[in-house]
Amino acid sequence: MKKSISLFLAINLILTYSGCATIVSGKTQDVLIHSDPTGANILIDGMIKGTTPMFADLIRNERHTIKISKAGYEEETRATARGFNWWYLGNIILGGVIGLIVDPITGAIFEIKPDKINVDLKPVVVVEKKTEESEKKNPKSS
Repeated sequence: MKKSISLFLAINLILTYSGCATIVSGKTQDVLIHSDPTGANILIDGMIKGTTPMFADLIRNERHTIKISKAGYEEETRATARGFNWWYLGNIILGGVIGLIVDPITGAIFEIKPDKINVDLKPVVVVEKKTEESEKKNPKSS
């Protein structure tokens, strides 16, 4: 019986003095970034982070700009948004009053959307301008 009470008190203290969403979800979130073709460079908020495919560990409290580029292909840009992290409600249900303050401060109240970014890179199309010299080199046949 003493062990049950001790366990109950320990769990209650943990939930009361920290944020539910912070415990369950953390301050960061993994976002899968994939491209076709693979091996494209990834810049997140202006910093080189790696190549596709990869999981990027992003801070929940911020919006992010993700640029995906590869030689011979057009660059693609995506932006993340912040949605509501439903684990935050655990503070209300379980009585974690401190968590009502902690989770917004740590950013755990947010969920990054989308959590998967798929990009189909389009090949760069090179259009050759016709000039007088190119006409002289390749005259039209009549």
